[in-house]
Amino acid sequence: MDINSNDSVFIVDDDKILLRIFEKILGQLNCTIYTENNSLKAEKLIEQYQPDILILDVMMPELDGFALLQNLKKNPQTTHIPALFVSAQTNGKDIVNGLKLGAMDYITKPVSQEEIIAKVKTQLQMARYRKALREKNEELNSLNASLEKLVEEKTRALMAKEKQSLIGSMVTGMVHNFRSPLTVISGYSEFLQDMVDGEAKEFIDKVIQAADQLDNMMQNLMIKTSLDHTIKVEQVDINTLIKREFDFFNANLRFKHEVEKILDLDETLPTVNMVYADLVQVFENLLNNALDAMWNRPIQQIKVSTSYDSNNVYISISDTGVGIEADKIPLLFDPFYTSKPRTDQTNNDEPTGTGLGLHSCQNTLNQYNGKIIVESIPNEGSTFRIVLPYN
Repeated sequence: MDINSNDSVFIVDDDKILLRIFEKILGQLNCTIYTENNSLKAEKLIEQYQPDILILDVMMPELDGFALLQNLKKNPQTTHIPALFVSAQTNGKDIVNGLKLGAMDYITKPVSQEEIIAKVKTQLQMARYRKALREKNEELNSLNASLEKLVEEKTRALMAKEKQSLIGSMVTGMVHNFRSPLTVISGYSEFLQDMVDGEAKEFIDKVIQAADQLDNMMQNLMIKTSLDHTIKVEQVDINTLIKREFDFFNANLRFKHEVEKILDLDETLPTVNMVYADLVQVFENLLNNALDAMWNRPIQQIKVSTSYDSNNVYISISDTGVGIEADKIPLLFDPFYTSKPRTDQTNNDEPTGTGLGLHSCQNTLNQYNGKIIVESIPNEGSTFRIVLPYN
């Protein structure tokens, strides 16, 4: 391992002649050299320059080498920097004291060129290894923190899914229970319809119409509840899925009344072989994101279109939202990256995010060799295009 200008040594000695000798000898290593003959000033300079190793004279006025190293070890910014002591005293007590304080080695006076180069070169190489190890540890700590957070979010998601499954079972039971009295209402209304006329007949017609609408809604709810919890791979009719999801999103009054909705569906679209619930999860997430992106926007329009070529089907979800800066698009699918405020960071109705939605969508599509392509113009809107192979 060659030493170069990226490696640095800081020498502290009150003897200016000895400093020049060290500079001349270490100049052969082509490393960066800092020197200071005042130990009090050196402490701040070492923190500022962050050298790879220190060479400290033991005997110095005001603050000797032992005291200087002790101060540096107490400072979190300098505690990691290894040090070599320079001393004419070679008694065992001084050496032990230095090693106890964290010194890595000793250089004896009068100094030897071979000894200085050998020991400094060794310590610079070891400093590189320690620095690389510190960086890897920091990466591991960061990765562990991300994994812990991911596990926590995934656990929440699983609990929410289990809760959703339980709610789905309850909804199915409630729909069954509602349909019995609804059948009675519809039957008696149709019976009364033939017995009255005029305004009364109009009222009964409205009751029958409302009962039919309610029956259709409950029927659709049962279908969605069943399909959303299936794990069977099957041929999925994408257009039917989109229309069904639009119907259910109308439960959101803002989506129903404030958003202009455009469907441009290719009726010849081939089916795709996948788990129905997986595509629902991806589509709902992207549709929710489109809705969130248009929060407080003057023009709110969502367009969903489908198309296909010889290899893939395409589902495009376009909005007139705030758009995304080009340099942010590659980050969208990173876990925990979100452009929305987090739940604990807002007190108003502004949409919030966890940073896991798009990451989860991409992971889901990966199972089917699918992907999401993003196109966006800041302050104009975005298009998220799902690409799924169908052959």
